[in-house]
Amino acid sequence: MKSGSSIPTHPRLFSLITMSMSVLLLSGCGTLINLAQNASKQVAATPITPSKPELQATTVTNPSLSATATTRPTNTVVAPANAAPTNTPAPKPTSTPLPPTVAPSTLPKATPASGRANIEGRIQWNGKGVANLPVRLCEDRSTLSDCKGNKQETKTNESGDYRFASVTPGEYTVEAKAFDKPYWIFAKGDITNARKYKVEADKTVSVNTLNIFKVDLQITNPRHKASIKEAQPTITWQPYTGADYYELYLSPQQGSAIMTNERVYASDPSKFQVPVPLLNCKYSMTIVAYNADKVKIAEQEETFSEFTVTGQDAPCEAKITSPARDAANVARTGASFTWEPHARAAYYKIVLYPAAKSDAKVLDFVKIEGATSYKLDKNLEPGKYNWWIQVYDKDDKHVASSPVAAFTVK
Repeated sequence: MKSGSSIPTHPRLFSLITMSMSVLLLSGCGTLINLAQNASKQVAATPITPSKPELQATTVTNPSLSATATTRPTNTVVAPANAAPTNTPAPKPTSTPLPPTVAPSTLPKATPASGRANIEGRIQWNGKGVANLPVRLCEDRSTLSDCKGNKQETKTNESGDYRFASVTPGEYTVEAKAFDKPYWIFAKGDITNARKYKVEADKTVSVNTLNIFKVDLQITNPRHKASIKEAQPTITWQPYTGADYYELYLSPQQGSAIMTNERVYASDPSKFQVPVPLLNCKYSMTIVAYNADKVKIAEQEETFSEFTVTGQDAPCEAKITSPARDAANVARTGASFTWEPHARAAYYKIVLYPAAKSDAKVLDFVKIEGATSYKLDKNLEPGKYNWWIQVYDKDDKHVASSPVAAFTVK
């Protein structure tokens, strides 16, 4: 999913939905499904129609692959209020590419069987049709489940075209295999559903061309799961054939995104130095390659490449002390909130709200300077509450957050 000014960056700012999976919105246009785990892993494919701009996509990732999300697309989930600036250089002069166009189908004309329908379309990668690629028709598909219900499978011809014949009328999703990887890619409809096409009896439905991508971009530094002590590491990757530019996304386990849609052109070296000093923290990173038509062609196989930074003066996770997590019998009157000082803090922001009604905030990002405590000047109704803090540095950058702590008022 891409950002609002009042969205908290915590907990796990970019984890928007959890249902045995975390759903994240990223830029691009499609969803990648991991067959081996029977779980959705979203990355981006771009369905297009002649002379129409590209659409945007959704990303789903298995939480076992990553505990935190990078801000991407977010289209991008976004960077919250006071998020750290990315120091993006001014874009280089470049001609505006024309919208991708699609060549006429190479399939022979075919009339659907009586009472049935045909569905046809094309699969492309980097502007060219993909031959002999498995394509699947699904009656029931969401970003959280595998292909179910009535389904058919076929393969593309030498030009990337395919046809499903004698299809029972209804609504269907079309998805393509991600080359030799155990994933399927499909165009997204909304946050939880793949795009569906209505199929009527005795008609042929032409499906939007689906631009798929590869998941073989190689990040060389920091390596996936690496531990480093550099405060501002230089990110490097292998140049990708066909790439016109890359977009980088970097986010800490706690705090605002460090980089969102940071663009590096292929004419420059395949490296980028992180613009701000990092903290002791786990970070998630994605690098996406685009061609000159602004169509995504590749990213790394890991949904998020992760690395850990150590040896710095402070962590990205702030420590709250009272009320502690799951504290009971907190007084209704004069409740006091305390936390440990943070080495990078110029000030803090505190959030407090009823657990059952997060939009009814008792404390709505209240700024606190020169102290690591806050005494509430109002009474709390009995019930369960959540609270947490954000840490801001002297440059007004949100550098750390605490986990949400729940407590009960007697």
